[in-house]
Order: sequence, then C-alpha cells, then structure tokens
Amino acid sequence: MFTEFFQPSAIISHPLSGSYNVLLMGLSYLIVVCASYVALDITGHLRTSDEGSQNAKFLWICGSAFALSAGIWSIQFMGMLAYIAPTSIHYDFSLTIAGMLATALLSGLALSLFKFHRWFYLRLVIAGILLGLAIFIMHYISIITLQHDSVKIYHRPGLFVSSIIIAILACIIALWLATNTYYAKTNKQLYLKLLSALFMGAAICGTHYIGLAALIFVPTNLTVTLQDNLFNWHFLSSYTTIISILTIGIALVSLTYKQAASNLLQQKNRQLELTKTALYNANIHLKQLLNQATHDALTELPNRILLLDRLQQMIAQAKRTNHFIAVLFLDLDGFKNINDRLGHPIGDAVLKIIAERLRANIRESDTVARLGGDEFIILFSNLIQFEQVIALAEKISGKLAEPMMVADYPVVITASIGISFYPRDSIEPDELLKFADKAMYRAKESGRNNIQFFEGSY
Repeated sequence: MFTEFFQPSAIISHPLSGSYNVLLMGLSYLIVVCASYVALDITGHLRTSDEGSQNAKFLWICGSAFALSAGIWSIQFMGMLAYIAPTSIHYDFSLTIAGMLATALLSGLALSLFKFHRWFYLRLVIAGILLGLAIFIMHYISIITLQHDSVKIYHRPGLFVSSIIIAILACIIALWLATNTYYAKTNKQLYLKLLSALFMGAAICGTHYIGLAALIFVPTNLTVTLQDNLFNWHFLSSYTTIISILTIGIALVSLTYKQAASNLLQQKNRQLELTKTALYNANIHLKQLLNQATHDALTELPNRILLLDRLQQMIAQAKRTNHFIAVLFLDLDGFKNINDRLGHPIGDAVLKIIAERLRANIRESDTVARLGGDEFIILFSNLIQFEQVIALAEKISGKLAEPMMVADYPVVITASIGISFYPRDSIEPDELLKFADKAMYRAKESGRNNIQFFEGSY
C-alpha cells in the first residue's frame, strides 16, 4: 500500500507536473488568515473570560471551530483553483463534505482545550497536534477524492512528511500567540492577534501547497486531456462570497458579545468601586465611632472602657510572666478653683497639658487614661520591684507640678496619687481601681500632693 502511495519521482517514467496561479494563492492565504483571526480571537477571549454559562461557551467554541474549519476547507478549493493540474480531474463531493465535518470536529476539540488553565503547555501541544491533523486530514481527503481514469497520483515522501510537521508546529505557535494576546499590553494585542492568524494561515496554506508539491501525476494511458484548472471563476466568486459572509457574521457576533461583556465588566467595576468607597467610608466612620466609644473626647486618652480592657490584658500577661502591676489613681489638687477663677476653657487647656505630660512620661508598655473631670489613671506593667513604682510615681508627680502658661495665665498644679498592686491587693480590675481610689483619698487627707499605697485596713 505504502509503495503505491509513495513513489520517488526518479523511478516514475514520464510524470506530469502542474503549475500555480500566484494571484489565487495570495487570495486563498488572505481568506484563511481572516478566518483564522476570527477563530483565534474567540479562543483567546474564552480562555481569559470566566463569565458565561457552559452552554454559551460551547456555542462559542462551535462558532470558532466553524470559522477555522471553513478556512481550512476553503483552501482546498481555492488552492486547487490556483493549482493548474496537468490533467482534467474532479472531486467526489460526498467525501469532501465528510472531510470538512472531521476537520470541524477536530478543530472544536482542539479549541475546547483552552477553556481550562491547568497543564497549559501540555494542552497547547495536544491542541496543536489536533489542529495539525485536522488540516492534514482535510488536505489529503481532498487529494484522495480527486478522480481521473487517465492518471495515477503518488506522493514524494519528504514533502509529505514536511507538510505534516509544518502544520503542527505552526498551529502550536499560532495557539500560543492567541492565548497570550489578552495578557499582553493593549498596544500589543492587535499585533499578537494578527501574528497568530498569520501563523495559522501559514499552517493551513503551507500544508496544502507543500502537499500539492508532493503530488506526482503519472498517466495510465497515452491520451490525457489537459485542464487549465479545476473550477471556473463563477464558482470562485460564489464560494468566496459565502465563506466571507459567514466569517464576517461570526466576527460581528463575536465583537458584539465582547462589547457586551466589556460593558458588563465596566458596570461591575463601577459597582465594585462604589462598594469599595462605601466600605472605606463605613470603615472610617466605624473607627471614629469606636474611638469615640473608647477614648476621652477632650484629651484623646483612653476612657474607662478601654482602660479596663487594657488592665485585663496586662493581668493575663502578668499571670504568665509572674510580674506585678501598679494602678495609679491621680486627682488634680485645686483644679476646681482653676475652673471657677479662670473659666472652663482654661480648665480644659490645663487638662490637655496634663494629659500630654502624663503621656510623655510613661513607658511604651504602660497606659494612661482619663476617667472624667480631673481624675486620671496610670497602669504600670511588667514590674519586678516595688521601688520601680515609687520612682515612676515621684517622676510623674514632679512633672505635673512644673509651672505652665495657659492663655497668658501662670498655672501650677499638683496631684494626689493613690496606688494599688496586682496581685497583692486584688486580681480583679474593678477592685484594683477602687483600692487605688481609696489610697488617693488618703493622700488628699494627708495634705495633698503626695503618694499613698493601698492598705487593707482602710
């Protein structure tokens, strides 16, 4: 069988050869490139789009496969029209139609592989092989269907194999370019689309014309009728018009679909931006509400709610580290006289200065809070020795007693300080605050501007 299919031209006596119409060859390549552009454009879009139902994607794959198979099919007629055969031959159209159906099926199977993202390069090679086989099958079915009683057709093995290799390699390159189009920058997308269509056109036309070059026509009798070409120009114009209308129709539908998808995407992006803006504003508002709920409005220090939360966290940490905590309750001495004598605005300014002095003279691990009025709380954590507390409390007392100028009024203010300890006095946050408050009142009773520790007897 293979010896009948492949025959080196050197051992065939008096072989006939054909010629080509270059204008028709160029026209056939142009039609194939247009059909390939439409098919690969849809394929690339389907790979990058996650929207749409499976049924819709299936229909688009069918349309893409039809456009591509129409291009492959058309080259058989256009190419044979461009090929001036050495004898009068004709087609068996039933086999030709069967060849197109097989080509469409393989094209659809190959293009459907690009719905998936896993194993991309393996799918790319498989799809390239399938499309190469589709082109190969359509071409060689068309050769098999050529009928004439006066000639026998053989093939040159080297050109035959070359046509298959060129088809597969060019298809792989075309598919790789098409699937990377939508990941490229906008100004390069059209260039990549066109380049992929040119490679696919080269795969289809290369297979066909190299396959034709591989043909050897051997006369079986002495009388052979020569034929200028297989078809007439009326057939060419009709066929070209039909293929062009169908391809353009698919292209228009594809363009409409992509425009609708683009509009939908833009609408979703606008909605997303509005949602992000709303969430951002809501987050800011929530932070403001949370800050208002946990901080003093005047001094921006933590209030009682945040103070108790911080104290609970410090107690949990102290249990793990075996350190102790000091709770300092500060009450400003004579602050009511400042309010009564200089007014509440001056009093508020004094409170802000006191808050800044307290904040500037504690450690990073400590907390200062305002309970209200002229009462402040300081939490000292990670303490090892009681002498540390005395030194810190005296430092705070000295800083508070430093003179200050408020609206051109000299102000000197001191504080009475009461101190309780965790876990010596209590392990409960509320009790620690209560005991520090009692110690502060003892400091008031002892002449103010001094420091007292909580003793269990009072």
